[in-house]
Amino acid sequence: MIEIWRQLQEILQENNAKAIANLNPPASQEDLASFESKYNCKLPQDMKEFYLLCNGTNRMSFYSGTDICQLLSIEQISEHIELREQMRKSRLGSSYRRLPLTKIPYLYYPTGAYNDLELDTGESYFTKHDETDLQPRLLSLRHFLTIMLQRLQSGQYYLEENGFIYEQSNDVIFEKIRSKFVERNTSSVEVLQPGARMFKDIYPFQEQMSDYFPDFDYHIALPLEFRDLYRCANGQCVDYPLFRYQKQDFYFYSLAEIANLLGEYKKEYEMLGVPMLAYEQGFVWLDRSTAELRFADGTLLSAGVKDFFCSSELLYR
Repeated sequence: MIEIWRQLQEILQENNAKAIANLNPPASQEDLASFESKYNCKLPQDMKEFYLLCNGTNRMSFYSGTDICQLLSIEQISEHIELREQMRKSRLGSSYRRLPLTKIPYLYYPTGAYNDLELDTGESYFTKHDETDLQPRLLSLRHFLTIMLQRLQSGQYYLEENGFIYEQSNDVIFEKIRSKFVERNTSSVEVLQPGARMFKDIYPFQEQMSDYFPDFDYHIALPLEFRDLYRCANGQCVDYPLFRYQKQDFYFYSLAEIANLLGEYKKEYEMLGVPMLAYEQGFVWLDRSTAELRFADGTLLSAGVKDFFCSSELLYR
């Protein structure tokens, strides 16, 4: 663990000093002993070794392979344990009783979900904010840090200007679109908006959607296909339908245009998803959980964002 962290810290320092500022100072032996005493548990040795080197991150600046996340400090782990106990107590009422601690949350996501670590087995589980739908994920703390180190070394992950770690964009969709423009002897730049930035555009957009719907339990991040597409091209900059798919013509909305529509179509958003495309009779909605594209009546247009944009015909004028 010491060597893994030394190499990871070296990469962060060499490539972006801001990444170091996102790390907390080490925890003390007393901090860890106090935690174990409070919860009558024994922390895994790998976890102890790591927290004596770094007591988590102070922001959601790490990447898990699916989303940005915060590596919780030992104090925050305790806070989240207590928060989940309060939720259990509220849910169970008079039948509530405190159970022995068997798992601890150590990664926290912007969707309100966690990665929990089983204290007995060392196995990791992806857990929703209310502790439902536990899904096995082979991601121990050592594995998590090792994968992040390897992918930073290989270039699969990179450091944003604010020191956040993120995955290089999947540009398969954009390259497919670009090739269509090349075939037509024109430039994709003329009709497509520049790509959105992850932390300056896409995550604020997700937060904005939550602001539009304060009563809507928004704990599902936008699909990775959607985010990859918008990192390549943030909508179109011509005012006519640009893509033809299944004999219908479609206009590709930018994030700003989607945001403007959200206030007008709140009810539809909660039921249908994100208005991503326009056609003659209305909108095509992105299903937040599956990335499927559907018409308002629920009819499937495309099995995914990638399928639509890679299979559509270009209508460049």
